[in-house]
Amino acid sequence: MINAISIEKLIIQSYYLLGKRDENTEISFEELHSEIADDSDHHRTRVGYMSCDRAKVFQWNGKIWAVSKRIKTGQYPGSEYIMDIVAVNLESRKNLEKDIQEALGKTYRFRNSLVIGRKDGVLLTSGKRGRFGPIMFNIIGQNIVNFIAEETKYDNETLDADSLCSNEPRLNCIKSRTYKPEFSKFLAETYKKVLKSC
Repeated sequence: MINAISIEKLIIQSYYLLGKRDENTEISFEELHSEIADDSDHHRTRVGYMSCDRAKVFQWNGKIWAVSKRIKTGQYPGSEYIMDIVAVNLESRKNLEKDIQEALGKTYRFRNSLVIGRKDGVLLTSGKRGRFGPIMFNIIGQNIVNFIAEETKYDNETLDADSLCSNEPRLNCIKSRTYKPEFSKFLAETYKKVLKSC
């Protein structure tokens, strides 16, 4: 059996490794929630969020970046997502905590996500509308097959109960995709490469 890690461990390790070789400052703040999905109507509120309480601050090529690992919170909308890595550009280092909270608070949906982890173990990018989506897709898309330890397995006879409330019901995942541990280092290097190029 190949040594394998879950999507959660992959994202956590890639975030940890991002700060390992570069000078950075980690800033903690009150937990911040960014909306990723809303299924509210006139008689109830159902909102899903990505939440974080810290960010690492880097300076590359004269630009200041705050990078954070966020986890899914809130109610069922967006329940297929579990975690992401988000990056925002800052103007200066003067009021880091305030500026980070303000910038991260404006990361509507996954617009500033470098990667997104889904409950079934699939790793996503933010797509064409995301700031980093196209470049992350190109880099990861060409290499991900080399890092998959075991593919996702679905039950073709049952649907994921969480997805029944959405317009896109999904098959029930019985085994999440896993990855080779070295993928976390590849992702950390990719985050840095992408942010340095922006």
